[in-house]
Amino acid sequence: MTAPTHRLSQRHGVLVVTTDAVYGRAIHQVLGQVLGIAARSKNPYGEGFVSLRTGGSNGADVRRDLLIACRWEAVDDMTAAAAQFGADAVVAMRFDHRQVTESWFEVCAYGTAVVLAPATTEIPAARRAPAYAEATRTA
Repeated sequence: MTAPTHRLSQRHGVLVVTTDAVYGRAIHQVLGQVLGIAARSKNPYGEGFVSLRTGGSNGADVRRDLLIACRWEAVDDMTAAAAQFGADAVVAMRFDHRQVTESWFEVCAYGTAVVLAPATTEIPAARRAPAYAEATRTA
């Protein structure tokens, strides 16, 4: 699994944000908590942290990419669950991790699956620039 090349996380058609709301969109319905898990072995050879060829540690960039891929796997699992509920967004997404056994650990992505109200194209009068508001005022 490779990490996406974009910063905006929209996976399985589900927007993921760490904020409690999506700016400019109202939450129409709260569907409930969703989570995704990525399990990993603590075996450094099996996970790619140590080179099988040389026995030495892989570079920092390789180790970082492996850890990022683990988190994205958990996010993918979470968004797949949210999509099954009919959500179009997950708000308040967080990560957690724990050691499951002496040889396994998990990374968990969790948040609240929601349905967002349709986006409006109209800018509320209170947020319009004063010149625009004045120019569009009707008599």
